[in-house]
Amino acid sequence: MIQSGNKFKLAAIVSVILASITFGYKYWIPEFLFWDENYHIASCYKYIHNVFFLEPHPPLGKLLIAFFENFYDFNSNLKTEGFLLVDHLKNVPKEFSFKALRMPGVTLAILSTLNLFLISYNITKSSFVSFCISTLFSLDNAIIVHSKSAMLESPQLFLITLAILLYVNLIKKFSWLLWILFSIVFGLALCIKLNSAILLILLILCLLPIRKNIRSNIAKLSIFLSLSLSILISSYYAHFRIAKKINTNKDYGISKDLKDKIKKQDFSIKTFKLFLIENYKFVKRYQSGVPTLQADNPGENGSHPIFWPAGKKSISYRWDKTKDGRVKHLKLQINPVGWFISFSSIVIGILIIFAKQVFAINFKDQFTIKVMQSFVFAYLAYMLTMLRITRVMYLYHYFIPLIFTFVITACIFKLLIEKNKKSMAVVSILLFAQLISFYHFSPFTYHLPVSAVEFTNMSWFNIWRNELIFW
Repeated sequence: MIQSGNKFKLAAIVSVILASITFGYKYWIPEFLFWDENYHIASCYKYIHNVFFLEPHPPLGKLLIAFFENFYDFNSNLKTEGFLLVDHLKNVPKEFSFKALRMPGVTLAILSTLNLFLISYNITKSSFVSFCISTLFSLDNAIIVHSKSAMLESPQLFLITLAILLYVNLIKKFSWLLWILFSIVFGLALCIKLNSAILLILLILCLLPIRKNIRSNIAKLSIFLSLSLSILISSYYAHFRIAKKINTNKDYGISKDLKDKIKKQDFSIKTFKLFLIENYKFVKRYQSGVPTLQADNPGENGSHPIFWPAGKKSISYRWDKTKDGRVKHLKLQINPVGWFISFSSIVIGILIIFAKQVFAINFKDQFTIKVMQSFVFAYLAYMLTMLRITRVMYLYHYFIPLIFTFVITACIFKLLIEKNKKSMAVVSILLFAQLISFYHFSPFTYHLPVSAVEFTNMSWFNIWRNELIFW
């Protein structure tokens, strides 16, 4: 018999190996730009060559990608000077390598899988169930496509899953070390994308009830705000010091005062404050120019948040016709089995919490119920916030609440297994179905050629809005 400690290690290793395969398999393919890589790779090269620029997202994600590109230096012999003159790249040199640029996303996606395994194990204490929960991430076709790219979602999801792991352990037993780490991780997540601020929900839940232990809560809040804000400001200061050579053809609308100070290499705190003000003005101008959702437009890639759990809309990032008449697609395509499980979990989670409150049902496992409540609340808060936003949003903006549903799924599996050990068979069936579904849609994930018939067979639902191209 395998001892429980060995089962845990084996399941964790298998989770990491599976993730290494699904995320790492030819991650540099296709060797073409797609979606926001056109913007982020241009930004990375500006960092490498110290060229001034402004961008709507915080700096840390692009700094990380730039570090890998500069460290491995695969493209040093190619002509990339043109990258410094534009914010949106249209093409790259023929021999351009994406290996270093996409490596951070792949590496952190593998670590995110491990984070999710550890989160699930903290909840379920079952190595097998924890492995199954981790596959909701490592077998999700949509997450894989964004993770094996030079984009920001993978670094963000790594930090969010790490923050969740710390939060789950904080619920079990509070420690100041965990609290400090939680504060730091939140700050780092905010430095990738600002919608990481949804983790503030977890902060509020950690401080409840507010009136109890007021001094302790004040100390917690002070540490959290001081650390997270210091990290966020430091990331902008790093941008300020690195991107310091203003291109005469592109000043991003900054004031003459700031422009003169940067040209004089004045990096004082006073100048940095002026930079933060100008950066805020730039982001405000940028956001005002983002179009609203045009749901009736056939070419619209965005979709309404209310339809995200069903996978609307599947975005074609790239398509290339082969000599034999087939087409290679790279698509933001969900794994419908995994997303069905996740959506079912949020519905069941809401029903359990409703029953607990309305009918005063008591559950023996209060820890699991508390974790479930936390992430049901976080999920609803995120989705309600998204519903209030008028600018166009895309299916990958659902990745954060999707992670929340994975945690809720772990809680539900824990409650089911406690009631009936036979429910492990259901977990096994769901794992097998998810694996089959992942394989079925893998051509869209790995840019593999498919025929028109095969494409149609992979277009299960009209809501995905899959469109035949070249046929």
